[in-house]
Amino acid sequence: MNTEKLIDDFVGKINENPIQDLSNDEVTTYLITGGEDPSYVSKVLKKDCTAWIDALQAKLPNRLPPSYYSFVSRYAFPRLDIGPITFFANTGEKIYYEWVESVFRDRYLYPTLLANGLIEFGKYNYGYDPICFDCKRGKREHPIIRIDHEEVLIHERIKVIDEIAPSFIDFIKKYLKT
Repeated sequence: MNTEKLIDDFVGKINENPIQDLSNDEVTTYLITGGEDPSYVSKVLKKDCTAWIDALQAKLPNRLPPSYYSFVSRYAFPRLDIGPITFFANTGEKIYYEWVESVFRDRYLYPTLLANGLIEFGKYNYGYDPICFDCKRGKREHPIIRIDHEEVLIHERIKVIDEIAPSFIDFIKKYLKT
């Protein structure tokens, strides 16, 4: 199965259930389907997102894994909770959980992450531990890992708590089996 088809299947499964309980600062107008009530938000919409994703990628010291780039450059979405990962939103607008803003939000966290080849794209179970791609491992696709945020903030060092998946592709495959 090719990567784009796998991602399209992933999006289809995410969209099987409407998202609930988003606050107004988490929803952009174009994501609302079926009225003004945020409970009618479509989780993931097909949209050309390359402008803001390429601008973000230009600020990062490492390239995104091709599978994740395919996902975020072709689809827009609010904050998503999938398995243990709370994915930052990908809307191109100024909302609180927007990825292009969130990756640089904590000035005490992101410099250490980026200097160690880690690209944060979410949080662990809506908490504060960063979920990152470990760009120092893997040539094109990188493992998804959970970092202890306290070790970074207090000691400026990286402590991996868990490997969530060997790659975004593996994460998708596991999700599709549930």
